[in-house]
Amino acid sequence: MKKEFYISAILFVFCFALISVVYADSSGPNNPAAAIDDASIGTEVWNDPENVTSSDDLKAAVRVDDFEISHYIKATDFGFSIPSDAIIKGVIVEIERRVSSNTSGSIVKDASVKLVKEGVISGEDRATGTSYTNVDIVKTHGSASDLWGLNLSFADMNDEGFGAAVAVTKANDAGGSREARIDNIRITVHFSIPEEANATITLLKQVVNDNDGTAEADDFELEIDGIDVEQGVPIEISANESHFIDEENVEGYVFANITGDEKCPDSLGENFTLDEGENITCIITNDDAIVESDLREIKMNILGDLIELRNNASAEHDQRRLGMAIRSLNKSLQPEFWIDSLHLSEHGEEAFKKERKAVKELQNTMKSKKSLLSDAQLEDFINRILDVDRNLALIAIEDAEEAEGEEKFIKKANYQIELGDEAESEGRFRGAVNHYLQAWEFAVKAVE
Repeated sequence: MKKEFYISAILFVFCFALISVVYADSSGPNNPAAAIDDASIGTEVWNDPENVTSSDDLKAAVRVDDFEISHYIKATDFGFSIPSDAIIKGVIVEIERRVSSNTSGSIVKDASVKLVKEGVISGEDRATGTSYTNVDIVKTHGSASDLWGLNLSFADMNDEGFGAAVAVTKANDAGGSREARIDNIRITVHFSIPEEANATITLLKQVVNDNDGTAEADDFELEIDGIDVEQGVPIEISANESHFIDEENVEGYVFANITGDEKCPDSLGENFTLDEGENITCIITNDDAIVESDLREIKMNILGDLIELRNNASAEHDQRRLGMAIRSLNKSLQPEFWIDSLHLSEHGEEAFKKERKAVKELQNTMKSKKSLLSDAQLEDFINRILDVDRNLALIAIEDAEEAEGEEKFIKKANYQIELGDEAESEGRFRGAVNHYLQAWEFAVKAVE
């Protein structure tokens, strides 16, 4: 039996490591929904602190005299919805501010600018040393990488108690009291989201042509999750989620198995899951199916050709050995072993055993120094017999699959086919018959 294998080739060598990709993002600037006077610092009370909730020229105001410090305006509830997997990287507070007058050298500036965490004014002070001007300006405090000395989480950002607080001071004794005015306090939160590293799968195609098929690997279309993929090319898929492999089969071919790395599924359509960074290669094998012809008739043709070979053999030794093989092969054709031309009966085991004996006699003939027959000629007969045995088992497996037979026995049957093919390729012909017999038995058991 001639076997031809076609397998798609990877035309490049690659080496890579999947790493966690981090996406930078930000939210804001957001305005507060609430703002109050907070007396935890200074002495002077803010008027209309709620006016800082938007930039609309309606201002909160406080009058401070020489070296006086105001209370805080505590602005909170900025309405953030930071993702739960976010890592907070920095907070920017922008304050739109001015002073009633800065003549005569008077200086009004920040006394304190801090964050508010869980309703409590906290963290490092980000007050600037710049003087307030007599026109509105927006002053930035903090940065995209400044956490203000705090351990901040997404929950802190999304909490209604998160915000910012600002107090002012008149920093000298020139020009008398001045009115500090704040139009708006707004916050921008910078964060990153580490994305899970994907997994990678590479699909290869192997085609076995042992029944005169001519298809090659590239004739088959492979799919992952219903999407066409190219053979031999690593494909990224999401980790920790279910995926499946499928294919567009070629007429005249049947799925044989999936081999490769441990995480490869056993069959088409079966779900599999990969971990982050995992990389697997799966080989999908298809075999050309026997043409729907009379397997029993094929075996009778083999018998007829074997009889002709015996009749033409010149060595008595060859005639005797071939005669024993013919008798065993003829017994395998007994009607009680067959349901029809493609299916064995419940006594089908005996047909395999008789064929195994025929194969044994042909092998012994090959080994004999007295034989005048060519090894290639005898091996061709063995391969033809094994081809029938293999296809009897494959048809039984196909019947079991169509009947939705017990999956564990179908898997065992397919595994025995693999072992039989391996044994045949290594010249262990009787072992191959045994494996094809076991494949047939498991397939029958799957529908009992």
